[in-house]
Amino acid sequence: MSRNRKWLAATAAVVMVAAFAAPVFHKAIQAALARAASVRVALQAAPGDPAEPIEARGSQPKRPPVSLTIAGEISGLAPGAAPESILVRVGNRSFAGQIQGGGYVATVDALDPAEMVDVEVLSQRVRYRSVVGSFGKLIAHTGGDRRVDAVELPTLRVSPWSSALAFLVRTALKGRDAVSDQEFERATRAVSGADLFTANNLLAGVASGAAALPGGYTDGQQFLQDENAYRNWIGSVSWPANPELAFAQADYAPLRDLSELPSQMLLMAPVQLDNVPVFSSAPQLLLANTDGSYSLHDGQAEPGRPNYDAQLDASGEVVLLPKSPRVIDRYEGIGRTRMTLARIVLRRMFDGDRHDLWVTREEWTRSFPDDPSREPQAYHPVSLWSVSDLHAIARANTWIAAPSRRALPWVCAIPVNIPTHHELLGECGFVQHRFDPGGSGVTEDHGNKVGANMQPQPAGAGSDFGWIVERTQLLMQTPQVSLRYWSIDGEDYADTVIYLATGTSSGVLGQTVVGVSGSLAVDSVPYTAAQAQGTWTLGTAFAQAAAYPNLHYTLEIQRNADGSGEYRDDSVESGAYTILMRWQVASERLYETQTRARFPSGGTRFVSDCASAFADGAQACAPTRIRYFRPLKRVGDRLYGIEELHTQFELKPPGYTGNYEVYVNVRPTFQQCLGGSCLAPPPALRLPANPTAVESAVKIPILAVVRPGKTRTAMPIYAFQCSACGHSFDRLQKLSDADPSVCPSCGAEAVSRQLTAPQFRLAGGGWYETDFKKDGDKKRNLADAAGSSGSDKPKPAESKTETKAEPAKSEPKPAAKPAASSD
Repeated sequence: MSRNRKWLAATAAVVMVAAFAAPVFHKAIQAALARAASVRVALQAAPGDPAEPIEARGSQPKRPPVSLTIAGEISGLAPGAAPESILVRVGNRSFAGQIQGGGYVATVDALDPAEMVDVEVLSQRVRYRSVVGSFGKLIAHTGGDRRVDAVELPTLRVSPWSSALAFLVRTALKGRDAVSDQEFERATRAVSGADLFTANNLLAGVASGAAALPGGYTDGQQFLQDENAYRNWIGSVSWPANPELAFAQADYAPLRDLSELPSQMLLMAPVQLDNVPVFSSAPQLLLANTDGSYSLHDGQAEPGRPNYDAQLDASGEVVLLPKSPRVIDRYEGIGRTRMTLARIVLRRMFDGDRHDLWVTREEWTRSFPDDPSREPQAYHPVSLWSVSDLHAIARANTWIAAPSRRALPWVCAIPVNIPTHHELLGECGFVQHRFDPGGSGVTEDHGNKVGANMQPQPAGAGSDFGWIVERTQLLMQTPQVSLRYWSIDGEDYADTVIYLATGTSSGVLGQTVVGVSGSLAVDSVPYTAAQAQGTWTLGTAFAQAAAYPNLHYTLEIQRNADGSGEYRDDSVESGAYTILMRWQVASERLYETQTRARFPSGGTRFVSDCASAFADGAQACAPTRIRYFRPLKRVGDRLYGIEELHTQFELKPPGYTGNYEVYVNVRPTFQQCLGGSCLAPPPALRLPANPTAVESAVKIPILAVVRPGKTRTAMPIYAFQCSACGHSFDRLQKLSDADPSVCPSCGAEAVSRQLTAPQFRLAGGGWYETDFKKDGDKKRNLADAAGSSGSDKPKPAESKTETKAEPAKSEPKPAAKPAASSD
């Protein structure tokens, strides 16, 4: 994010405005120049600039080009090699650069500040490229001297990293370059760390000779552009992505001062371009505290999480040092693995206006308390993040006013039995919320729509909550959790929300979790069996960020008029396969069932249903997966709504009517019609929900509300602080309850109620399940969190089972299950 930039001096500003003004504004510009002359503002043209044009009566003024000098740096060449040629492109024109020391110098000009600029360097086994940005960005960094160097604008550095980033952004944009700074930044959000680290390593390795360049290719870039050859190379050689190269190279954007860190720094995992990124991995949130320390929050409800001191080292990297020890015990088999954090290093790799790219390295030490003979091991995971100022990107005027309805993620306490019974805070559903006047509300249609017997069941009772809208945030209080929501992407009918949840009830008090999910408008969407027929694809088919080599992943669901159907999946990873299924629409909700049976031969296969399978001689059979979908909003050929996936792995003999061990995943998604009767115009919507945007000027208190027929009561949250140790905590209590007097941290009787709003601090633990199919982005379930560190994330083994099973968010289990597919 651009901060502390050098802007044009007054004289240069007048020249630039005059140069870039459209003819229609010429008279106004001339008047401005006359006023500047009257106050003795001397306009000095740079050497070589054309003189100011003379306007003839009836003619249009000619606009002279603006000339700038750029001075960049080059890194990552072959040992002893020098650049052979340097080419700078401005729009569709090219300028030759000159080699100067370890870099280059070029003089370029442009008529339009929106023209994009890039630099290409040729050398031995090297064709590097860097997208510098718009010519207007160059102007903004000149400081009035008509010269920009790599210290002022880091994108003037050309390296394997800049080349890999430029190439993968072009891949995300389907084979074309970005046409603006904003589009380039937006596309960087779709670049995955695994792709960028691997491409960077390839280009650097080819240049240094560490990686042999196959025959027929002149440089690493040419080889990278051959998608099939690059895919085969990745699969056939032991060539690690080596993320550490991001910290070993000279091409990055160092910070000059800690003040460049935003007070609310959001670190997002890759998201698929041009779609609501509700399927992204859990983000991280770095918040500045009033005492100068920082809190780093993620998708794990890790109890006892410390705050951090932040330092800026000599290289311009941010170093976070835990203020108290951060030690986590994982339970693996019969032994423990103890993780001890030394520090976290953050390096800014790309400095954008709204979205940066950063890499983080967490420096842990593994030790083994139950096996003293094992030597401690270093563990330093490196991650790539798209980083934004949350305060700057949060959408304003997005939250609803009462009365209205909206579907949002639901966070609750989840029981975990390993190693001992305890609770962890985590996302356990996606629920329709009804917002009533006075700051009260209740969830509707809450609970699983498929039972443990793998049969449809009605929803359970709702839960009361309190709510207020405070500027760009929606604040909610449930019986167990305080939540803050920010809307950051999308449209009013379907947007992406970041939430910060803090446990307020016994068992999860003080635990906190950060997550990313969706927020969906609620309409009563007519949905009949006729409208469900046809060929569909799912939102999860679009969930993965732009990958290279392309995964060529397609997903189709065929629903026939007789209730039969097929699930068709085709990808490079697993090939093409088809699964039979049955489907029905009941109460305008969709149920799709996949069934698996075992036959005397010992093999299992998917079948249409158990009745026909037993008639064919099956020994055991059971529903393997039921997909429930409730549409909430229709937009074009898409239906946005709530999806529940109920998965189990047991096969049962004929006549079995008992329960199964069911894994549940509830999430927002959309289904898109590709062909068939589902493309027919739908009936008019009933009871449309047209939320009214609201920007609260006055905070509405979260009122205590007792609903008729309800035993639960929405209660207010209060903030308390201990004057002895400084510990702050939030508490949900009735209006009639006495305030606590004993500090839960130090035990001192020095607790008093704060007058300010409650502060949200993360402690937390637990894994946030995601939907990526790629090796580098495999999901983890909350069962793993029973004794696992949030930073110790070994990749689960790739499953090739036919069940394509998905672990649950809401029912963590100690036993590992096959890896889940993205759908």
